[in-house]
Amino acid sequence: MSTDSLIISLPHRQSAAQRSLYASLTALAWFGWIFLWLPLITALAWAMGLDLAYARVVLDDAAHGASDLLFLLRAGLICATVFLGWALYNRWRYGRQERRRGVTTVSHETIAHYFGADSIVSQRLRNQRRSVLHVDASGRPVRAVIDPPLRHSIAAPAAADDGEHGYDLRPATSEHPEALTPVK
Repeated sequence: MSTDSLIISLPHRQSAAQRSLYASLTALAWFGWIFLWLPLITALAWAMGLDLAYARVVLDDAAHGASDLLFLLRAGLICATVFLGWALYNRWRYGRQERRRGVTTVSHETIAHYFGADSIVSQRLRNQRRSVLHVDASGRPVRAVIDPPLRHSIAAPAAADDGEHGYDLRPATSEHPEALTPVK
């Protein structure tokens, strides 16, 4: 398990000042990085003849600048009108509803049964501050790494040489998906 997989980024828990400072420093770093590449980019553009293309297309055809600007303003106004209309339509259609469809409540036992765990492991996972859940290729949990239990339970702890206290969530047999097997 890599160290990066244990880092949880929660920017919504940072203050606005911290987020603004971080965004400003990031933007400053990107501007600095681009500024360092400008001489090379300029040399490549001169070598490819882009300065001549700029002179022929932009500088020699400057008489049509006002009509081009009006065209861009009209296109921007049309785009803004379309997006505003779409937003108003969605507000009229869904504005009075909290959600488009209601959410059904699912019990903890149903969730535990779906993932193939028993109620003890499910309860411990919900109560843990930090848990690591390993999943297989289809997205089903196969192992949960949690703090060691205070007393014996149905689930057997992982082997002592594992370095982690975990529980194998794969069913021992297909007839009993809620049974847990010890990690080997």
